Amino acid sequence: MPRKTATKEPKVEDCSTCVSLEKRVKGLEDREVALRVEINELHNVEQPMVNSTENIRKQSAANLNPIMYVVGPDESFAIIASRELGNAGHWKSIALLNPELNIATGGLPLPAGAEIKLPR
Repeated sequence: MPRKTATKEPKVEDCSTCVSLEKRVKGLEDREVALRVEINELHNVEQPMVNSTENIRKQSAANLNPIMYVVGPDESFAIIASRELGNAGHWKSIALLNPELNIATGGLPLPAGAEIKLPR
């Protein structure tokens, strides 16, 4: 009777293809989050923003003292808003601070390495 030999399972870290695939999966998961945010925004009727004195004061403070952020690969406004501001729905606030990027939706990838402003 042939004897069974134990085969050693390769570690993910030892396989460059596996590491590459894991990175792609992470990127796709981030993209999925951004697309779900975009879908939710399309289905929700937004209330017009009331330009109260308090809202104007908050917006002015954010514009005068933004946080600088360097965009990573495959990041979008929605992904950055989710990670840095705690809510992907705040992507519009980031877009308003960065009009030079001309991004109309939160789910589109931004250029990697770009420096953007984030509200405080």
